Amino acid sequence: MLSKKFLIFVYLLLYTNIVYADNIEEPTCPPPPTTSGIVKKVPSGCFDIYVLAMLWNPEYCRTVDYYDCTDLQNQYTATHFGVHGLWPQYSNNSSYPADCLHSPGGENFDKNKLTNDTWNKYL
Repeated sequence: MLSKKFLIFVYLLLYTNIVYADNIEEPTCPPPPTTSGIVKKVPSGCFDIYVLAMLWNPEYCRTVDYYDCTDLQNQYTATHFGVHGLWPQYSNNSSYPADCLHSPGGENFDKNKLTNDTWNKYL
């Protein structure tokens, strides 16, 4: 049978761990960035959602001189979207991406011109 001292030791060990765990404070996340999009010293993981960013290479190559764009016609990426990444974001409207409407071509884009057939062709 287990000794009384051992049982007391186990009880005290469990009790101190429970008390210690209750006193640990969760790190608080700062408020989301201002419209300037700048937040300094943000702890890791302090965001609300991930945004899947897709890249349309023909448009990218039209605006940037990049070595992969030299023979775009014969590449898979000429007719398909590419994954740019999963980017952490805040879920409210005052956070980034802050200037999407002011990016080159953003105000000229008419999403009504894209039909379901067009989307299905490239996805």
